[in-house]
Amino acid sequence: MPDATLYQITARHRAGQFTPTGLSDFTTDAGTPVDSAVVLDPLWSLYSIDLSDNLALFVHLPPDTDLSQAAFIPQAQFDAATAVLTLPLDALPALSQTLPRPANLILLFSIGRCGSTLTHHILNTAPDTFALSEPRAFVTLAMARHSLTPDRAERLIAAVTRFMFRPPQGKTPRNFAIKLHSQCLYQAALFHSTFPQARYLFLYRDAKAWANSFSRFLQNLGTPLLLDPATLARTWAILTANAPLADLAATLDVTAPSTPHAPVIAAAWAHNLMQYRAAAVPFLPLHYDDLTRDRAATIRAMLAHCDLSDSTLSQTLAAFDRDSQEGTVIGRGSQAPGMTDADYARVINTLASIPDAIPWDARL
Repeated sequence: MPDATLYQITARHRAGQFTPTGLSDFTTDAGTPVDSAVVLDPLWSLYSIDLSDNLALFVHLPPDTDLSQAAFIPQAQFDAATAVLTLPLDALPALSQTLPRPANLILLFSIGRCGSTLTHHILNTAPDTFALSEPRAFVTLAMARHSLTPDRAERLIAAVTRFMFRPPQGKTPRNFAIKLHSQCLYQAALFHSTFPQARYLFLYRDAKAWANSFSRFLQNLGTPLLLDPATLARTWAILTANAPLADLAATLDVTAPSTPHAPVIAAAWAHNLMQYRAAAVPFLPLHYDDLTRDRAATIRAMLAHCDLSDSTLSQTLAAFDRDSQEGTVIGRGSQAPGMTDADYARVINTLASIPDAIPWDARL
């Protein structure tokens, strides 16, 4: 019996490169009932999940599409989609059981703005490896972590992971790497319980450099430097995967008419690093400075941890010569101003006020 709906696309209109994905990204026809098993065809790519309506959304891609080359795959999926299909979300786990699985799964977690997109491109140069950057379904699960039972979250994490392993036709790579959104750090323990044999990486950088980079990122997305209470709450939620606002209120007055963005970013950095320590996952931590200054040694250590060959190291090092986020609103051409000396002082003072906070320049 048909339990899915196939839609033909008549127009597309995604709001922005970093906005949530969904059926509203497309104008479609009225739809045709089909059997959900059609998504087992590898040309169907999981685009988003909707927990409120209990739906999974797939897009149909041309045979020559290689999502591994995209800095962020949602935009590549959106641009290439030829049709869309929805089916009940809870049908994914059973359907996924029939799909091929990689021999070696590599999961890249980070705090964002620390070289993770570059690392995605580096992993893609390793022999026999297929790597994807930031599939949207995972961040949807992370942002809903307070409302999901661990069992359901693990089932969906497993199913989504298996549906994302769709290498280009004719290829069956041994290794599958996924660069996850920074918010997924808050579900790292669930990933580990779901995939205990996977290889785990964690990228980070010092608080001052991270705050400066995130300040530019937020400005590029239109976030003001002074945050009203609603914008402050939204920014905190994005930076910490919906951590309780009370966690920030212990450090800042979250009801003030306006708050400089620097202390909020600093508190989020501390929250993320403490989450890393609490996750108890066998991560290989990689500091941004090591990745950029001691390239060959750091990459060799990363490849060894991931059970990947370093036989193409010279090609791998060439990834540093490209803009890893080229074509996005946060590429190297971004002109958003950096933090001021006053902002940096706010970062350091905020961290100093947080009990048990990790030092701003700590190495993990």
